[in-house]
Amino acid sequence: MAIIAWLFLGVAISFVTTRLLGQHGHDRLRGMGFGILGAVIGGWVFTHFTVAGARNVEVSSMIIAGNSAVLLLMIYRAVTMRA
Repeated sequence: MAIIAWLFLGVAISFVTTRLLGQHGHDRLRGMGFGILGAVIGGWVFTHFTVAGARNVEVSSMIIAGNSAVLLLMIYRAVTMRA
């Protein structure tokens, strides 16, 4: 159940980020993909490496997933701006 929440969070964060950065076309789709990927990876890592192990949707796993999505989008943006 938590993975669905991470997916929606990744979509929401990447949608807002691509709008703020003014990305269009393929850049927007790539940004959405990286946002989703970052949220899922962050949520999965948090779930598997915490003592409690978040099995349900928890606020702390959502915060980590959101931060991971933003971090991955920032890395993607930094790499593509230099290329």
